[in-house]
Amino acid sequence: EWPQPAPACLPRSPACQRKQLYHMNLLQGQGYDIQLIATDSYSNLRPGLLVLAMGPFSKRVAEQRLGKLRSVAPQSYIKAGW
Repeated sequence: EWPQPAPACLPRSPACQRKQLYHMNLLQGQGYDIQLIATDSYSNLRPGLLVLAMGPFSKRVAEQRLGKLRSVAPQSYIKAGW
């Protein structure tokens, strides 16, 4: 399970990359272990997107982390990557 703290966007867009890097740095500065991933490598994620993600975690741990993450990124959700 991957808590995703920001909306996905198209990876070929420089504006998308800047936006995702900004959000990633902001969340990392608050202690979140956020990574920027291209969804092409994950069978259960829509291909062609660039997303911020945490994990993978068990569903229970993902739900716990999501609760805390939503206090700073309310649009976050859980999605299984495979």
